[in-house]
Formats: sequence, C-alpha cells, structure tokens
Amino acid sequence: MKLITNEMKKILPGIKETEEAADPIAHVKLFHPMSSYTVYITEYDPTSRVAFGLVCGAGDSPELGYLNIRELEEMKVMGLKMERDMFYKAEKLSEIRKRGY
Repeated sequence: MKLITNEMKKILPGIKETEEAADPIAHVKLFHPMSSYTVYITEYDPTSRVAFGLVCGAGDSPELGYLNIRELEEMKVMGLKMERDMFYKAEKLSEIRKRGY
C-alpha cells in the first residue's frame, strides 16, 4: 500500500508551511495494525519523502516530529507493515488531541 498517494501529495502542505499555524490540519493518518503507533501527517516533502506530524504511541505522550516515509514503508512489526487509514477525514490537531492522543 502506498502510504502517500499522488493525490495526497497535491493536498499536503510542504515542510515548514504550517509552522506558524495555531492549529494545523492533519491530512493523512498512518497506523500499524498490531500496535498503538499512529501518525497524523500535517506536512510532506515529496522529493525527500520526509513528513511532519503528530506521532502517537511511540512513547509516553504524543509529540510532533519528522518521519521518513520510506522507512515507514519498510518497517515490519509481527510481519505486518504500516497502513494508511483510507477512511480518514482531515482534521485539526486539536481535535485529535481531544480524543486522548
């Protein structure tokens, strides 16, 4: 499964483009089906394949950070790879945090 589609590349702001936004929008949700690891992507650079967003389930509390999409595509845990939530609708990071992430 492609984690970032061509359509998403057109929609996602570039890296640092939402830096001044008070409440950026997460356009893509990635998750691992056998863990709580979830990523909400707010920015993306198609050339370097680096994304920025809210990373949940990788530690004590969610944090904003950079991710290498190529590495996420190659990562396997318990034989399964990262997936993209195909039914996810873009939402503000504040809405995600309200749910306890």
